[in-house]
Amino acid sequence: MKNAAVWAIILFALIAISRLPYLDAGYGANIDAWRVARAARSIAQTGSYRVSRFPGYPVHEIACSFFWKGGPIALNALSAISSMSAAAALWVIARRLKCQDSMLIAAAFAFTPVIFVNSVTSKDYLWALAFVLWAVVAAMDDRPLLSGVLLGLATGCRITSGAMVLPITVILFRKHGWRGSIRFVCATGVIACLVFTPVFYRYGWNFFTFAANHARPDAITILKRATIEVWGTVGISALLIAITIALLLFRKLRQRSIEKMPKNLVAALGAIVCLYLIAYLRLPDQAGYLCPIVPVILLLLGRFSPRPVFQALSVCLLAAGWQAMTDDHNERVRTVHDVKRFVIATDKLFPGQNTVVVGGWEPIISVLYPESHNRYIYLLSPTEAKHLAPGSVAYASEVIREFNYRVYGIDLAAIGAQNVRLALVGRP
Repeated sequence: MKNAAVWAIILFALIAISRLPYLDAGYGANIDAWRVARAARSIAQTGSYRVSRFPGYPVHEIACSFFWKGGPIALNALSAISSMSAAAALWVIARRLKCQDSMLIAAAFAFTPVIFVNSVTSKDYLWALAFVLWAVVAAMDDRPLLSGVLLGLATGCRITSGAMVLPITVILFRKHGWRGSIRFVCATGVIACLVFTPVFYRYGWNFFTFAANHARPDAITILKRATIEVWGTVGISALLIAITIALLLFRKLRQRSIEKMPKNLVAALGAIVCLYLIAYLRLPDQAGYLCPIVPVILLLLGRFSPRPVFQALSVCLLAAGWQAMTDDHNERVRTVHDVKRFVIATDKLFPGQNTVVVGGWEPIISVLYPESHNRYIYLLSPTEAKHLAPGSVAYASEVIREFNYRVYGIDLAAIGAQNVRLALVGRP
């Protein structure tokens, strides 16, 4: 036990150190991370809740409001700490199941590309997942009320965490029956309602929605996001090999595995994978939506695949994580640099008070340049277009023009808006 604790401390220290070089360069490659930073600043400055994006992520947003002055390093560090907490919870779960490679499961999880990348951004994925995994630990420890409280907090970080009610109920039902399950569900519901009170108070029932401006991606993109962007190229190759071997040897390994992983827990883990895959296919916008299936798949393979196969998979995930993290950090540095150049040049090109349509760069600009004399907006709606003076509108590029037309049916060029990119190219 003492040796295990020492090795665990070493492992989590290494996880913490691995995050340090990547905490800068903005809040993340995904614009939602910048929306979190903007909402956190607004909540702190006004004392009034503001959603970063619907349906709201109140636990995460309000917590970040206490640290927003620390900039990207502070908010990203909170996600890094959450990733360590999630890895610790997974380690505890693996030890409860008497997995021989419980520490390796935690390490593989921490460095799986989608986990590693999101652990150094200001998104809420790892916050929610940490609460979810500790809720599972509480359920395995026969503490339904505590499990419900933790899952309620997870729901306040990401509302889709509420889907975990079913799998955790399956875990609890074996020992506690309906009584324990009802206590768990009630605790989850009460806490979830409490944490969403600020959202409901400001937005009413309108909060229960989500943005769907982007066109549904093609099948190749959906598959890529669910595979390579989650596991990495090397990681998904190793994962498919491990799954194939596990299936081929399932009958031989099943009895030994089931003895240490009860059937109800296997069913619960399988339900988690199915639920989140269905949710992802409903809106296949980001690979991060699949973060919750990563620890589940690692637990199942850690139990149902030969030990050398799982160890090889873990090594591949470590390598894939570092590659993904390097690529993501480079993209973040490049994006921030491009945005800064664009705003400086645009403000010189349009010295008055103009409206510039910039699409996904809008949250980044609002955080980096909150006092710019020009107004940078995501898209131009018909209502806004009616109240703008002729010649006072510009747009970033042809891509933004097409995006605005697809969402609102407004051709920016047709209403006299100027293409900033073309204007900048034409400058002497």
